[in-house]
Amino acid sequence: MKKTKPKKKAGGDSRAVRGANRELKTVALSCLTGVCVTFVILAVVALVMTFTDLPHGAITPITIAAVVAGCFAAGFFCGKALREKGLLYGFICGSILFLLAFFSELLLVGDKISVLLLYKYIIYIASAMIGDVLGVNRRRKVR
Repeated sequence: MKKTKPKKKAGGDSRAVRGANRELKTVALSCLTGVCVTFVILAVVALVMTFTDLPHGAITPITIAAVVAGCFAAGFFCGKALREKGLLYGFICGSILFLLAFFSELLLVGDKISVLLLYKYIIYIASAMIGDVLGVNRRRKVR
C-alpha cells in the first residue's frame, strides 16, 4: 500500500492567516480607540468653550494635544495587545489616523495641501510610535 502525504488546504498556512487577521483587527480597534479618545477630548473642550470665554489662540494647541493623545492611545493599545514591532505598528496606526483626518478635512473644509500637512503627519506618526513602543515595553501584571 502506498503512503500518501496529507493534502494541504487551499488557504495556505492557517496560522499565518490567523496572525495577519489578528494584527489587522488589533490595528483597526486601536485606531478606533484613538479616534474615540480624540473625540472625547474635543467634545469636553467644546463643552468648556460653551460656558467660558476661551481665547481663539488656544484652540490650535488644544486640538493638537487632543490629536497627540488620541494617536498615543491608539499606539499604546496596539502595542499592548500585539507585544511586538512597536515602531512599525505605531507608524501604521499613525498613518491610518492621519489619512482619516486628512480625507475628512479635505471633504469638509476643502483646504489646500501645504507644508503644514507634513508637520501634521509627523505629529501623528511620532505620537503613535511613542505610544506603541511604550505599550510593547510595558510590563505585564504578575498574578
